[in-house]
Amino acid sequence: MRTFRKYGMIALIFIIVVILTLLNIKSRNKVIKTHRHLTNTRRKIWKNSFDPEKDVIRNDKLENNSTYARRKTILLYNSFFEMKGWGFGVGSEPFKTKKCSYNQCSVTHDRNLLESSDAVLFHTTALGRDKPKIRLPHQRWVFFQMESPNNLHNLEYKNWNGLFNWTMTYRRDSDIHIRYGAVLPTSDTEDMYYHHGSNAMSLNVTKKTKLLAWMVSNCYTQAKRETLVKQLEKFISVDKYGKCSHKKLTCEINSTAHDPQYDCFTMLGNKYKFHLAVENSLCKDYVTEKLFNTMAYGMVPIVYGDIDYSELLPPHSYIDVTKFNSAKELAKFLTDLDKDDARYEEYFAWKKNYTAFGNRDSDHLSWCDLCEKLHTDTTPKVYEHIDQWWNRNNDCVDPRHIMKSWNI
Repeated sequence: MRTFRKYGMIALIFIIVVILTLLNIKSRNKVIKTHRHLTNTRRKIWKNSFDPEKDVIRNDKLENNSTYARRKTILLYNSFFEMKGWGFGVGSEPFKTKKCSYNQCSVTHDRNLLESSDAVLFHTTALGRDKPKIRLPHQRWVFFQMESPNNLHNLEYKNWNGLFNWTMTYRRDSDIHIRYGAVLPTSDTEDMYYHHGSNAMSLNVTKKTKLLAWMVSNCYTQAKRETLVKQLEKFISVDKYGKCSHKKLTCEINSTAHDPQYDCFTMLGNKYKFHLAVENSLCKDYVTEKLFNTMAYGMVPIVYGDIDYSELLPPHSYIDVTKFNSAKELAKFLTDLDKDDARYEEYFAWKKNYTAFGNRDSDHLSWCDLCEKLHTDTTPKVYEHIDQWWNRNNDCVDPRHIMKSWNI
């Protein structure tokens, strides 16, 4: 009898262990989808004032970045304007040379590594219907886009609903925020990777002999910025550089330059007091490199976009077009400022404590963020309606609604 009870207990324990093991395997393989309740967040309130701390990459994270952590593989599934490594680079070395706090990641274009990839990035301009034939539960599929919805025509995202886990765009509510530039406290950037910041170009007002420049290549835009500039030209001169220039003004290009546009900005910064940093689309958070390059190269930006610039830039560092009732009023403000060097120099007081970084100096930050997120964020997430999250009707505004008095 005792022997029977003994073997009975052993059998019962064995059955319990088998059941628990099967349940554990099932739970590990189950793909959990979290339906994200979507609301119209076009006018979401962020902070009421400039807060650069959100963009600081801190080295105290390094203690969590073990050399022995498993390296995360990032697969670039399709093309991004034929750019190798999508402008960041391939392999693991870019994460180290660009001083990412979490650097145990590697970028590849090799689709043969699909099954072992931790993140699969899709440049959504080249999306089409080319979906991977296999998907593993541990992977994060990432929606990658740097252009505004207004600049993307005839793209159908409905077929991709429920497939993306993360977003990687210029919008600040993205899972990974792509920065076209940044203004950061100088004290927090000493160990950061960059070519140069705003302090690399000293301010010499006496050398600035010209008033206003505009580097532009897109001549007809949703934001109607060309109409805005045309009205401004009735009262002051605007020197245009690029494809939209009738005077065919050209930059003094150094043929050995890494990127000719930086020779242009160096020349503009030496000659001009103001630069038009006006966006081609009025879409939520769409602020591009023209703003940050303007600040990094010693000019005061005249801004026009669908964002509260006080949340993005230090006080008294820019001039917002939407704060003026007419082109005539803005033109008078600029000409008055041009005659008063002391008042003009006040627009650079921010340089005592902050450094401005153009896109070449900050485009790696989002890749550092992606690597960190792959190592630290295991929260299940799925965009059930990516076609609503990324939508021109939800994200963008008609310029006539914010520039009524200008008759745009």
